[in-house]
Amino acid sequence: MRTPEPAGRSARLRAINVPLARGTVIVMLLQVATVTRGLAVEEGGYHWSGELRLWDNEVLMGWYAANDGSIRSKGTMYFVLHPHGLNMSGRWVGLGYDGQIMTGFGTMGQTQEEAEETMHKLITSEGVPYVDG
Repeated sequence: MRTPEPAGRSARLRAINVPLARGTVIVMLLQVATVTRGLAVEEGGYHWSGELRLWDNEVLMGWYAANDGSIRSKGTMYFVLHPHGLNMSGRWVGLGYDGQIMTGFGTMGQTQEEAEETMHKLITSEGVPYVDG
């Protein structure tokens, strides 16, 4: 297993809520995209965008793909929402530029500090989401 990137090197995201009517069920679809690279271009950083779908008001599942030119990186995302909607913790799995399948933890919060704290808790709990303390 690869060591996750340091929290200070995380990419910032923007999310857009797109409710889709499907009969009497509303499907929540979040379009996500980086607004900064997690790493410098020289270190392999790139911009990406994707979508996450909300399931049972608890789990977000989706995909991402690189936006930058010839970069082929793409993959899937799985996040568990905090019971009060404060943040989310999860994992990404994707294809690296060299064809290797890679994985790592991912978090999102209302602020960068909250996302970093959530990442720290996720790492120290070995993957248990929303641990208090």
